[in-house]
Amino acid sequence: MKTKIRIDSESGLAYIAKALRAEGFVGEVVGLANARTLTLIVPGTKLADVKRSLETIISDLDLRIDYEEQEPEGQSDKTVDRAGVSIT
Repeated sequence: MKTKIRIDSESGLAYIAKALRAEGFVGEVVGLANARTLTLIVPGTKLADVKRSLETIISDLDLRIDYEEQEPEGQSDKTVDRAGVSIT
């Protein structure tokens, strides 16, 4: 699932979409961050499950990279699903 999180630059407060909150992203949510990404973890999730989830995301990114490299310039803002089908 691709989603956007809006973060207010002054207050630092973030809006988490209702669909994500319904999946368990409520209360105190752990985040693992580096200089480019932030991984939010549903409370109570085992690290092995987080790793499997990230491996799935990496596979999805590989597909998106392949799709991005094949499309004409200026079309890279489209969102594609795992099969490379445009969903926007």
